[in-house]
Amino acid sequence: MKNKLLRFLVVASLLFSGSAFAGDYVWSTYKSGDYVSRRGGTATVVYQPSNFLVSPVGKKIKGVQIQIQDSSQANVSALVCYNGGVSCASLSSSGQISHYFDGNSADKPFSVTYTGTGVGPYPRYILATMVVYYND
Repeated sequence: MKNKLLRFLVVASLLFSGSAFAGDYVWSTYKSGDYVSRRGGTATVVYQPSNFLVSPVGKKIKGVQIQIQDSSQANVSALVCYNGGVSCASLSSSGQISHYFDGNSADKPFSVTYTGTGVGPYPRYILATMVVYYND
């Protein structure tokens, strides 16, 4: 129950806090359950387009955002790859919007490889939301 409420609140705050880009559409996916077991350890999570009001088919990306909850756990870095590794970039997991993937098709999945960078505590559970902004 607590996880469902947390997920709802995070997604709602991202969707209704006002788009970073006026007139843009958004898809978001929340994932939990994966974890990084130690410093230098990795976990790869795939985010598929979901939770959208307007289909991303035929639309272009205008921004990508990752937000990790429970920041009191060990630090992780995030390597984000578009559509099976077509292009990859290290992104901040603090909610900053990246424009690295702008112009790519918005209906493709992303994979994020989280790597433990801090001293602990471990395991570092990944409770994260990916948000993709897109438009015509």
